[in-house]
Amino acid sequence: MWVRTVFTYRTLGHWILGTILLIWLLIMVHYNIGWNKLLIPWYTIEPKRIILLLILTISSYVLRAIRIYDYSYTLLRGSFNTTLRLSLLHNFLNNFLPMRLGELAYPILMQRYFGQSYMAGGVTLVWIRLLDLHFLGLLTLIFLYVTQDLSIWLWVIPIWLALIPILYWWHKAMQKWIGKYHGSIANFFGKILSHIPDTVGQFMRIWLWTALSWICKLSAFTAIVMHFSDLDLGLAALGTLGAELSSVLPIHGIAGAGTYELAMSAVLLPLGLEVANILRAAVNLHLYLLGVSLLLGGLGLLLPSQSNKINVN
Repeated sequence: MWVRTVFTYRTLGHWILGTILLIWLLIMVHYNIGWNKLLIPWYTIEPKRIILLLILTISSYVLRAIRIYDYSYTLLRGSFNTTLRLSLLHNFLNNFLPMRLGELAYPILMQRYFGQSYMAGGVTLVWIRLLDLHFLGLLTLIFLYVTQDLSIWLWVIPIWLALIPILYWWHKAMQKWIGKYHGSIANFFGKILSHIPDTVGQFMRIWLWTALSWICKLSAFTAIVMHFSDLDLGLAALGTLGAELSSVLPIHGIAGAGTYELAMSAVLLPLGLEVANILRAAVNLHLYLLGVSLLLGGLGLLLPSQSNKINVN
């Protein structure tokens, strides 16, 4: 079923565009840097540093699995190994397939392992991605305040943070309002709202797991960027943030090739940095990301799967 979903006439355009982006990236690296010069800095990284970066990155992916486990605890209770397996496979497919086709893996795997409906899995995924965007937006606002030193950002940051409790209260109010009505439309929206965390504690915990996951990941990735370029901590963090924003947006090349590098370039080029410097950092960071995704995806397949499969709407 998964293969039939990904390889269809409807997705052919995604694969063609992804292939074009991949070829463009290969040409850019060949003529602007050269593959030998691009990869040589890997030999200068100390093993201890690589181990630390891997620990941070793997911690990020484990925290993502904890987020899913907490989000759907009633359904997933007692099956964390399967949840981790699902999360790692979803991450692998999402990183390697073009135009966000890998996102389809989440509801499909949730249905396969736990019998959750596609709608419930889709709602969960959308909510998780909104939290990802919210936290990345928070980091962007903090960066703007630190670099521009404008007091307006001190007003915007707490308002941005307040969106989380506001969304919780809105969700509860909408549930009560829709509950007063009957019919297929009211029932449809009622089901959607029922798959959003129901208690304030769970609501805030999901955001906390999101924040911790991104902190671990961005810390490791920023260190990688600094090693492969002459960027300072601030610029490396900004470039990493820009590249990672591409991971939650709908435009995505094959294995992110092209789009990941373009996202970092879009953030750093206006600051007057050289294309070769940015490209060297972006491509090597991307190679690290794909390597870890491939490694953890393989390990995910080795994890035992113990599903609690029941039919859940």
